[in-house]
Amino acid sequence: MILQFTGETILVAFISILLAVIATIIILPALNAFTGKAISFNLFTNPLLVLLILGAAILIGILSGIYPALVMSGFQPIRVLKGLKPTGNSINSTAVLRQGLVIIQFALSALLIVCTVVVYRQMNYLHQKDLGFNKDQIIYFDTRGNISDKYDVFKEELKRSPGVVSVTGGYGLPGDQLAGDGIKLPTKDGDKEYSAIQILVDHDYIKTMGLQLVAGRDFSRQMATDVSEGFIINETAVKELGFGTPEKAIGQPLHWDKWSAADSLDPIKKGKVIGVVKDFHVKSLHEKLSTTILQIYPQVLVKMAIKVKAAHLPNTIQHIKNTWNSFSPDYPLDYKFLDENFAVMYSSEDKLSTLLWIFTIMAIFIGCMGLFGLAAFSAEQRIKEIGIRKVLGASVLNITAMLSKTFLKPVFIAALIAFPIAWWAMNNWLQDFEYRVNISWWVFLITGFIALLIALITVSFQSIKAATTNPAKSLRTE
Repeated sequence: MILQFTGETILVAFISILLAVIATIIILPALNAFTGKAISFNLFTNPLLVLLILGAAILIGILSGIYPALVMSGFQPIRVLKGLKPTGNSINSTAVLRQGLVIIQFALSALLIVCTVVVYRQMNYLHQKDLGFNKDQIIYFDTRGNISDKYDVFKEELKRSPGVVSVTGGYGLPGDQLAGDGIKLPTKDGDKEYSAIQILVDHDYIKTMGLQLVAGRDFSRQMATDVSEGFIINETAVKELGFGTPEKAIGQPLHWDKWSAADSLDPIKKGKVIGVVKDFHVKSLHEKLSTTILQIYPQVLVKMAIKVKAAHLPNTIQHIKNTWNSFSPDYPLDYKFLDENFAVMYSSEDKLSTLLWIFTIMAIFIGCMGLFGLAAFSAEQRIKEIGIRKVLGASVLNITAMLSKTFLKPVFIAALIAFPIAWWAMNNWLQDFEYRVNISWWVFLITGFIALLIALITVSFQSIKAATTNPAKSLRTE
């Protein structure tokens, strides 16, 4: 009998494995496209994979079938043939096992629901957070050929298009290449050096990037000293450099070691703060805001950025290409949109969010299947009790409530198990972000409500079916 029960389970496992293999073959191309991988699954060229799959089917069949086989083969035939319930510890242990499996299934479901909600909220926060600048509709590209030598003429030619709002150039764009060069603060004891991000700009950088001045002024072409002496810093720099407030920072002296070898006779730029901009994120939200210095340094022109209008964008891009070809015909224009950089920064997290949604739906489905089976089994076991209660006047609502509340306990226990684990896992995951959402209490409340609702919907079908059964049918003994 043990061999028969186990053999049947192994057969079911083989059928399941066959369906899984077919599903894998169908889903794998989409999975490779989603993950950017090149996973192969070919049973004809990989005999080891075939052996592993067959071994998995046998192992799964044995593990899932051996316990029921031992329990059922141990029933006393006399009690079973009389229609009595088998007695002994096996029945209690079987009931505990059934309840335990449902608890585990719903604990996994609750765990994944919490994780999915938290990851979704964090990703929504990352994509919606104000970065301190306007990254939309900005095209940028590397300068090549004669662009650097004819920068002013090239820039004016680009601005001839009605779709071009503003043009800037230099080194350092949010989400792109940046220089962690440092800055020096003159003191009575000599220059004190601070780590800082250096962004080399022209007069139109702040306007093009949509930065917000909170004190002082922007670079001005009417102020010749802005090129040789002007620095604009962010709010974090005000705090890190000890200036107190943005207003007090205006006029403070700063020194910077110049990059170009042509400045060997005058290697240090000695200037002062002329403006303070609102903090803006030049890196992903995984990293904390740092001291950022903006200055004009025409000797370095690596990138150009163009703010364009959304309307008639193809015509504007064609104008940019034509202008490029007239100034640098030997090199193709390789342009990108700035907002794409920030989307790429969180691509792995976006994929994680999508996968969590998929796994959560799968876990809920599996949990519902287990609960549905348990509800059907329980209703069948109590069919005579339900018939007696109906004869004595119990309503369908009363019987449905009686059967349904039996399954709320394992769901409640599952939530108690899942919630601490989910909080710990998500709290650790969020530590990778300097800027993150909080794990609010309502996430667990909603998850618990969803789990209970799913459980009630799942068992209600069997409960109502049992409650509406004609008691004459359920109480007959033939």
